Amino acid sequence: ETLSKASPDGVSTPVLLIASAWPTMVLLNRPFTNAMETWILALLFRVVLKEGLFGSKAAISIFQCLAVGILMALGIFTRFTFVCFAFPLAAFFGLKMIKQIGVCPFAVIAKVTITIAAFVLMAAFIMDRDKDFY
Repeated sequence: ETLSKASPDGVSTPVLLIASAWPTMVLLNRPFTNAMETWILALLFRVVLKEGLFGSKAAISIFQCLAVGILMALGIFTRFTFVCFAFPLAAFFGLKMIKQIGVCPFAVIAKVTITIAAFVLMAAFIMDRDKDFY
């Protein structure tokens, strides 16, 4: 509860902690891809941990699976090191899905998610290659 309170100037404590952390100062002030990778990873955290880390009984929706696929594809396109950071989240999400729906439905949803991610990644590559596109 104390973490959600704002400081006297109106800035919340979590924002102050992140803004004053050395990784934020060092890594996010340099290349643009560091910042993009961090933002996409933060969005992936938000999507995967939407219902909380443990004890969530809410079913995983197809939109959550699509969001994970799209964010993974955009993160890989932004920077190849994204795979290292996102792998634990993707594994947690997969295990959570297997626990909730079983192995066979998981395989079907995983194929759809990977297919969507492949299309998004392919579109990003085409847009990057074709400079006249944008």
